[in-house]
Amino acid sequence: MRQQEVELKFEVDRSAFDIVTAAFPDVTFSEKRLVSTYFDTDDQALRRAGCTLRVRTGDGGGKQIFKSPGDDDSLFARDEWEAASGDAPDDVFLMETPAPGILRGRAVLPLFRIENRRLKGIVATPEGEVEIALDDAEAVAGERREAFVEMELELKSGSEAALHTVAARLRRLIDMTPSQVGKGERGYRLLD
Repeated sequence: MRQQEVELKFEVDRSAFDIVTAAFPDVTFSEKRLVSTYFDTDDQALRRAGCTLRVRTGDGGGKQIFKSPGDDDSLFARDEWEAASGDAPDDVFLMETPAPGILRGRAVLPLFRIENRRLKGIVATPEGEVEIALDDAEAVAGERREAFVEMELELKSGSEAALHTVAARLRRLIDMTPSQVGKGERGYRLLD
């Protein structure tokens, strides 16, 4: 099912985990270990189209997720499709996404994975609800690896003002560098 993901992404350091949980004592944060395997054609047709396709495990079973650029010109809105899965994306799921027009019958194969410790919780503001997700992660492509820490603020309900309210509060507490580099792009860079 298609939905629009609206989020802000920041590079942070590991100290953000403790600072963020202390800043929101009324929020229940949960921690999970996730592994996302990213799929594309051998010539990276999805990447060239600005899309990602991954299968994530460790969050209550397998989940296949396809993301594409959103319909508007927003820097932080993307279209997203999500469904349960096994170890690889399935053709029925892909038919509901823009993938068939991009892939044109070509097969996808696993190219890299992101191994991730995620801490997340929902913050309520007068403008809406925002999910804070802190990721201590590593992109892995064969023998090549890149460790990184990032924080995503995703709008779950309400207006985009909720994102900015939470971001402004966090900026007073931690160093956060705005980022447009997604986890998928970090993995692709290991292949370049």
